[in-house]
Amino acid sequence: MYTRLLVAPLACLLFAASAFAQPTAAVPDAPLRNAALRMKEKDYRAVRDELRSAPPSPERTFLDGVAARRLEQWPEASELLGVAAKNLPLLADYALFWQAEALMVAARYDEAEEALQRLVGTWPDSPTLRKARMLLADALFARKEYRQAHASYIRFIELYPSGTDSVTATLKAALCREGLEDPGRAVQELRAIWIAYPASPVAETAEQELKRLEALGFPAVPLTPDELLKRGTTLYNLGKYERALAVFNTIPLKEQPAGFNDRVALKVGETLLKLRRYKDAARTFSGLIEREPKREIADEARFLLSRAQDKAGNDDEAFLGFLQLAETAPTSEWADNALLEAAFVRKFQGRYAEQLAVLEKLLTTYPGTKLKPRALWETAWARYNTGDYRSAAESFRLLTASADYRERALYWHGRSLQRTGEETVARQSLAMLAEEFPFSFYTFTATAPAPQEGAMPLIAHDLRQIIAPPAGHERARALIAMGLNDQARSELSLARKNGPSRGKGLLGIARLYLEMDDYSSAAAALRGEQPRRMDGETATTWGLLYPRGFSESVAAEANRYTIPEELIFGLIKAESGFSPVALSPVGAVGLMQLMPSTAKGMVNGSSTSTGISLRLTDPAFNVGLGVRHLKDLLKQYNGNVVSAVAAYNAGSRPVDRWRRSLAGLREDEFIENIPYYETREYVKKVLTFAEVYRRLYRPAAPALAFLPPVSAPEPPQPAPTNNAPPTAVLASPPEAAVLTAPVRQQPE
Repeated sequence: MYTRLLVAPLACLLFAASAFAQPTAAVPDAPLRNAALRMKEKDYRAVRDELRSAPPSPERTFLDGVAARRLEQWPEASELLGVAAKNLPLLADYALFWQAEALMVAARYDEAEEALQRLVGTWPDSPTLRKARMLLADALFARKEYRQAHASYIRFIELYPSGTDSVTATLKAALCREGLEDPGRAVQELRAIWIAYPASPVAETAEQELKRLEALGFPAVPLTPDELLKRGTTLYNLGKYERALAVFNTIPLKEQPAGFNDRVALKVGETLLKLRRYKDAARTFSGLIEREPKREIADEARFLLSRAQDKAGNDDEAFLGFLQLAETAPTSEWADNALLEAAFVRKFQGRYAEQLAVLEKLLTTYPGTKLKPRALWETAWARYNTGDYRSAAESFRLLTASADYRERALYWHGRSLQRTGEETVARQSLAMLAEEFPFSFYTFTATAPAPQEGAMPLIAHDLRQIIAPPAGHERARALIAMGLNDQARSELSLARKNGPSRGKGLLGIARLYLEMDDYSSAAAALRGEQPRRMDGETATTWGLLYPRGFSESVAAEANRYTIPEELIFGLIKAESGFSPVALSPVGAVGLMQLMPSTAKGMVNGSSTSTGISLRLTDPAFNVGLGVRHLKDLLKQYNGNVVSAVAAYNAGSRPVDRWRRSLAGLREDEFIENIPYYETREYVKKVLTFAEVYRRLYRPAAPALAFLPPVSAPEPPQPAPTNNAPPTAVLASPPEAAVLTAPVRQQPE
């Protein structure tokens, strides 16, 4: 068990110059401490104001220079950071890099190059090294030393072949060609950038440069239809569907081979499908099919046409289309997919007997299909939903041999047997589930956790009072103490990459992340799996994996809206991993991942307020709105936690539709039949997280009442007459996964 020590807060670390060389840290004076707090809040004017009353020290100079740089006070910044680079050797590389940035803005390129050369030569392991090399090439470019600059950019690309800065270096290398009196070569390279990196801001710059060079008499060769298709396809693959469609629509199709035009039409249809313009997509695919393209394109177009019809609400038409594709093109690569999609159509219509017939045809016709694991799972569920519980139990039993399906198959094997009244074998299955997956959604569902009266929390203290600070890591500790958390994370990332793989060293790194309220990185620092037991020896690990981040805000809102804290913590962990600045691909912001438009309406009843996205990064503000939204959903669904959590993820409209189409199911059955994969797994995850939080921090509180225990007595329901064999006893867990081939994403 790790030693537990009470330690002083890291706010007391490393401000006096002598402290950096000493094993113990000096206590900073109040102005420096306050300046560090303002630096953490990114209030740079307040940093400089606080430092005016601080006594002279290298730390004061360093912080003052950093704040001046952030305020774009370039002359002061370059002077202060130059002094700090000499007097604060522990962080001199940061001072040199930021000084060079300030000097570049001031067009003092010779001095910037000197600072950067010193950095690159003296600190080869600095986190600033990559940026420094790029800035050094920029300094050479600014001085019009194009040959040296070009060589520096090419060297940078060789060292760092991926990343936005690598693309920028490619652009700058192309511009060096013009400086070397080779504008034609510059045009060629800029044109290649515009084609290859269409989603990058660098491509926009390349386009502007191409126009400038064209005005000077150096036009680019017009893009060919093939190049436009390549550019559009790249945008499509990056998820930039609107831009991809715009490019596809500019492709000149006249006098192009029929096969090329068919490929373009197929990509246009796929893009419309991604944009949820289902009717337009269906028209595009229909038009393509009427042209009688090559077999492989025709089969894919027929498959996608049926999918578009399904999405547009023409599910019976889609069902027939999927079946016809499988019947008329049985050797097509899309045939087995078409049968699975047809089965999904019938499933979501509640026509389970027809679904089962299609699935059995799929498994019989294509016994070696990569879709077999999913088809077997859906077959088991179709049998369950038709009331053939004995056959369902046998299907679930077979799936326990798959590592990917074993956990849920054990649960539903037991559940099916309980439906037939075979309690003895059912209990064996559920006992095996609890043994192998002790803290899973299915185990919690099967056992219906009860409150432990008088039980004390397993974790009763802040982990920063329990985990000892690590030896070493002076640079990271100094940066944290100064409020420079982004730079501290860079240091710790290097330490994790090059440091120990387990033990107290990793706990120490986790402790430093906790000082920055970086809970997800603290958990990731452990590099291990979740413990299989919950006791005093594993308490620290559990606390890092399930932190009570921003607990004051959570407790206040939980009390205000009478919602269990553990449900709120579970949502935050699932939504953002406790990152206040988390930003989803669709624009959701902050701890509880609120859409700015939703938040605007909650703040003032309209969508006209400004600056809401920035406010959503404030933990207290975000949690306040998020918990209020959750409370509204709980009211809407009469306290039903499953529906509220599902609606938090997918919205109320789909949940209302599912509740109607899946009426009469128990909650565990409803969850397993949620059509959206993301929402289905999200509900399981949140409920699991909430129960773990309850066990760790509030074991005496009641568990979330979202469904009855599986062991609750139910009248046995005899299965329809069939030839299913007697239920077999389950095998031990598989050593290796079987039936684990990937499948295409389930339609929503």
